[in-house]
Amino acid sequence: MKKMIFILVAVSIAACGTSNRINDLSNNTSTTSKKNRAKLPSSNATQIAIDVQYLSSDELMGRDTGSESIEMAANYLKERFESIGIQPYGDSYMQPFKNDKASGNNVVAVLNGSDKELMKETIVIGAHYDHIGIIQAVAGNSIANGANDNATGTASVMAIAEMFKKLDFNRRKVVFALFSAEEKGL
Repeated sequence: MKKMIFILVAVSIAACGTSNRINDLSNNTSTTSKKNRAKLPSSNATQIAIDVQYLSSDELMGRDTGSESIEMAANYLKERFESIGIQPYGDSYMQPFKNDKASGNNVVAVLNGSDKELMKETIVIGAHYDHIGIIQAVAGNSIANGANDNATGTASVMAIAEMFKKLDFNRRKVVFALFSAEEKGL
């Protein structure tokens, strides 16, 4: 039976052996010149800002689950995973759901692990990309853009996915899951 490990984004790098790899790189390069040191990739702050700006834009009308605008957000996230080079989880990035409260798509991608034993374990890094949509107007604005709930979390997951792809040494399977309908209580 496969093991599922749910973790916080802040500790996900250590769980995949990355901290050990960073320590190894640090120890191996401490006696070499700066010219020969390994350079770990850094997050692309511009791309993170672009992701947050789009996801919280008026165009997406607050990303309410079941709306046309949440599907626009889902397609954007699918295209981002494709551009990073991370494969869909299963046959499609879109993982549909439907119940009495809502219907929509979770957007899910996967990087397979490199260790035969550890790749049986799965690390899930996720955030919800939906928000509450249109609300009663405040100061003439009725769109609940949701930059901090949770466009920033979604952009962070995308940044982490990009880092994992660039590093290319995760030993466990890493699933990047972007959920819809969190605001509906699902």
